Amino acid sequence: MMVSFLKNLSEARNVAAHHGRLWNRVFAAKIKLPRKKPELIAGSVNRNEPARLYNTLVMVIFAAKQIAPNAAIAQKLMTQLARHPTGNLAAMEFPADWQEKPTWNV
Repeated sequence: MMVSFLKNLSEARNVAAHHGRLWNRVFAAKIKLPRKKPELIAGSVNRNEPARLYNTLVMVIFAAKQIAPNAAIAQKLMTQLARHPTGNLAAMEFPADWQEKPTWNV
């Protein structure tokens, strides 16, 4: 799972670093998603689209919380999404109830 996440994260970083579009990109590196544990990830991911930005963001939040449990990365991402709405979170494969998922519900 970690290797697939790091490949996906590397691809997302490279796209962002070269000013590419992330919002509706399908990444070549698909994240291998956990089924049950850790619950913070398993209860939040979109299993239908393992290669979209939403799952990358869920994994980044999880990793950041492991390093710095009090980090407010989910809140910061939610603020950024509110400030700069694309108008189409579905294009990033955000589920309709994404704000109630364990990762985002802080």
